[in-house]
Amino acid sequence: MRENYAIKMDMMSTGQNSADLKPLELSDIYDLGIEACNAKDSIKVRDIINTLKELCSDQYTGVADGITRLYDFCLQFVKDERFDKVLGILDELHQSWNMTLAANLNRSHQYGIVRVKSDRFIQK
Repeated sequence: MRENYAIKMDMMSTGQNSADLKPLELSDIYDLGIEACNAKDSIKVRDIINTLKELCSDQYTGVADGITRLYDFCLQFVKDERFDKVLGILDELHQSWNMTLAANLNRSHQYGIVRVKSDRFIQK
């Protein structure tokens, strides 16, 4: 199976695979998708949506069905060259993801947990 564009772009120099993505890197993939929509680059948009869809089903199974359906709609909109629809969906999901990250960060500080460079959590 061909490696998706967003994963390739994000990980070429690091040698990571999709299971190693950190939450902020997912936000970066949404940014790439939004940029590709603005450029009306259907190949990149499709690859990025497929990457997001794959990550959703691999790592976030609790909410994956609903989000996967949204990604399927996006793929159909790309096929129909309706980039405005794709842009709207990706932007909403991106904002939701960022709000989730912010809430988790606030909760981490509330309980005295900080993230260290090695991505492990430690008590303050």
